[in-house]
Amino acid sequence: MMKPFLVWLRQCGLALHPLALVLLVIFLNVFWTLTLRAFGGSFQRVAGAPLLDLENVRGVLAPREALELLQGYGTEAQALYWTFFALDSVVPLLSFGSYALLWAFLLARSPWPRSQRLARSPLLLVPFGVGVFDIGENLFFVSALASSSSSEALGLVTAGLVLVYAKAACLLMTFLGTLILTAAYGAGRIVQIRRTAHA
Repeated sequence: MMKPFLVWLRQCGLALHPLALVLLVIFLNVFWTLTLRAFGGSFQRVAGAPLLDLENVRGVLAPREALELLQGYGTEAQALYWTFFALDSVVPLLSFGSYALLWAFLLARSPWPRSQRLARSPLLLVPFGVGVFDIGENLFFVSALASSSSSEALGLVTAGLVLVYAKAACLLMTFLGTLILTAAYGAGRIVQIRRTAHA
């Protein structure tokens, strides 16, 4: 199941022009950043409290603080949170999936021999980790909202916060990986051009 998906990712990455890939990454991530900012502002006006997910961006809350914030949301705010859950389960997969396409291109087109193997490896799945852990985090938070037991809700929020850290780790690996792969691709192309010029 994974291998066909990795092959498909590589093919999609190679099918797009590199400039189109860069623009896709920029567009999707700028779009999501602006959407988050706008949604967070609207949510705060309705709820009279900040959106939990944005509070965790500033600094991950302690489980009890996060639970108190969730339990303070009124009926209207809770309904809006479900809307956010739907958006936040789809868009991050798309926006960070665009990094996977860029990685596939950089690895497949890199002149370094090992890059060809990496272009078909599970390494391409790292950017998707941001979206996958985001979905898991959201599931735990909305489950805590629906829970009638305080101890159960606290456990669900704690599990969600663990995934916040996992998501942050994938985010860091995605940004660092993009810088490293871009630098390696650029260096490889320079070496290739010099060899051709001296041939």
